[in-house]
Formats: sequence, C-alpha cells, structure tokens
Amino acid sequence: MLLFRESYRKDGVYRGAVNSIEEWAQITGEDYKTPELRQVRNAADGKNAEVFIPLLPARAKDMKGYTDELKDAGFEAEKFAEMDVSEAIAHSASIYVRKIY
Repeated sequence: MLLFRESYRKDGVYRGAVNSIEEWAQITGEDYKTPELRQVRNAADGKNAEVFIPLLPARAKDMKGYTDELKDAGFEAEKFAEMDVSEAIAHSASIYVRKIY
C-alpha cells in the first residue's frame, strides 16, 4: 500500500496526545486559523461556490513517528521516500507499507 504525500518533518514534531481542539490550537499557535472564504467547485453542476472553510494545520510526523504508528496498526514500512517541495504540500513523504499481521 502507498501512503502518498503524508505531512512530514525531519525535526520539531509534536509527539504527545491531543485531547481537544482548544489544546490543538494552543500547540499549533499561529498555524491555526479560523474559517476563511474559499472557492470550491460544486460536483453537481461544476460551478464555483464560495464557502467558509476552517483551516487546520496538519499534524506532521517524522519517520520514527510514522513507522511506529504503522507498526502499531500491523504494518511495516518497506520504503520511506522524502518528497520534493510542491505547491500542494511543502514537506511530505511517501511511505510504502505492507500488512505484517
């Protein structure tokens, strides 16, 4: 299985549990934003519509964080590939995994 462009950082990741949205806002600080007006495409008619979408920061993990989480879920990471910077996501990794039990 391929996990494509997972949010990834080499350093500075938060490893603890998050118990509420308020705690998450405190942890992420300036990264957390309230809803902003965005353009989305309506699937039914293909027209654009304006909607308010809350922006929540991604909870990036480092390689150890991903491999530990995957192992706990019964998977083994066979390959971990740091991806080039893109407009979609600045820092990401693709992880090839297989079920081990």
